[in-house]
Amino acid sequence: MRYHRMETVEATFSPEGTVPGLIARTLTDATIWGARATWRLTLRSWFEPHGDGWVIARTVASTW
Repeated sequence: MRYHRMETVEATFSPEGTVPGLIARTLTDATIWGARATWRLTLRSWFEPHGDGWVIARTVASTW
């Protein structure tokens, strides 16, 4: 998979218990399995503490 460009359409902060999360809908220009297209992806990301801040620990992508 090769990603060329990503445009965020909508982003929502989603605290789940003590772990913050982010849900973002994107228009992603990517070549996947040889086919280049603009993919409508929802990215759900979960964070974990790292030093004085937070880092993304996991992201799951699905279409919308």
